[in-house]
Amino acid sequence: MSEDKAEAKKTGEDTAAITTYDDLNDLAGSQDIRTLLILVLISFGTFINPLQTINYQFLGATPDYWCHVPALVDANWTQEQILSLAIPNGNTSSQRSSCVMYDYNFTLAAELGFEVAASSPEFSLEDGEEVRTVKCSSRDFDRNQYESTVVTEWDLVCERRVLYSTTQAVSQVGTLLGSLVVGYLYDV
Repeated sequence: MSEDKAEAKKTGEDTAAITTYDDLNDLAGSQDIRTLLILVLISFGTFINPLQTINYQFLGATPDYWCHVPALVDANWTQEQILSLAIPNGNTSSQRSSCVMYDYNFTLAAELGFEVAASSPEFSLEDGEEVRTVKCSSRDFDRNQYESTVVTEWDLVCERRVLYSTTQAVSQVGTLLGSLVVGYLYDV
């Protein structure tokens, strides 16, 4: 590039002659720490936006859950004991149903104790007998992996699962409104 053309670009007289990235770099000047710092600061906003979008994958994680059986929990039964007596198998034999429990007298089971209740015919199904289940009124969550999530705090499982996607939509609307407010504050 000729010296006249380079000088014209630096003074801004011939900006139409900028056709490549190298021409733009020539116009901006030498690349030093200040240029790198400006690039990092400009890029910072670009890195934040995806984090706001994917944060819901962590905040809205759904741990394993099962029906809460107050009588058995108050009797200090272990999680395994409660699951084996009160919660039916789900679609696969290795997984328990999450939204229903057997329709048993769990107060009686708590009084009898686990060993007696587990062997009692009142708390077992005969072959061919129809499974009597009821929907859960509340649930217990496995808090080993996630101590607290939006799902565990607001019980967004089973019949309330449709509210899960609503909370993500509200989060995105909040991001949009926040962007508008921050944009205005930048201008002030």
